[in-house]
Amino acid sequence: MSDNTKLKPALRYNPVLGCIVGSTLSVEQTKINAYEDIQPIINDIKIKKAIAKDVRAYILQVIEW
Repeated sequence: MSDNTKLKPALRYNPVLGCIVGSTLSVEQTKINAYEDIQPIINDIKIKKAIAKDVRAYILQVIEW
């Protein structure tokens, strides 16, 4: 199953990916380890003006047999 969803320009935390989606920064820079990490990372993205204008999220779910 895959989901090709076009998102509006905004920052969102995606628990499946474990990071903030909607930024031009790398996954390593937006990875969330604890709930308290979310706001500082969002603030960093805003300071760096790294909000993406167009975002597509591809999520692939692999089912084991």
